[in-house]
Amino acid sequence: MKIAGLQKQSLIEYPGKISAVIFIAGCNFRCPWCYVPDLVLPERIKKNKIIPQKEVFSFLKERKKFLEAVVLTGGEPTIHKQLPDFIRKIKKMNY
Repeated sequence: MKIAGLQKQSLIEYPGKISAVIFIAGCNFRCPWCYVPDLVLPERIKKNKIIPQKEVFSFLKERKKFLEAVVLTGGEPTIHKQLPDFIRKIKKMNY
């Protein structure tokens, strides 16, 4: 699972909560209206800087006092077999 982006703070993606948004690369759809083709098309994904999971978890731990939630988006996160373990780790951090 490739993490291709991290928005450190959002007031939009999770209404009523201050959240971090994690962008996961890869998608099995090719919607013509897709607003994030850099996270969908393989030739564009290759150009993205991939963020190590360790770095993401370190950020979430460091910002726990300021963030209320974590939003996972993509691409299409649910196509990744590693997603359930990733979510469990986030939940263990009380997000």
